[in-house]
Amino acid sequence: MRACDICDKQGATVSATTMSVTFEVTSLRRLHGAGPVVALASVSVDLDGVELELHGLQVRRRPDGLLECKAPHFRDTTGRWRTAITLPPELEDAIGREVIAAVIG
Repeated sequence: MRACDICDKQGATVSATTMSVTFEVTSLRRLHGAGPVVALASVSVDLDGVELELHGLQVRRRPDGLLECKAPHFRDTTGRWRTAITLPPELEDAIGREVIAAVIG
């Protein structure tokens, strides 16, 4: 379980509110023959006692050979791919590093 502190930012004002965030990779499925997608992951996130499960995180191989973790996506009514959840950059980066570490570890 990893922890990540997130400050609440609103416009140019930064509030002193900080919340405790912990997360854990709960499942990891490696894929073979699925193009650039090398794994799918689920992560449990605890936001100050509010628990969420994120499913469908994609670990993809970039053209330069490095791995990246992408949020789950869905197709909207026009057929365009959309991100299913938008996380604060600090949390998105921390979860991505943990998922990629689980893939290569």
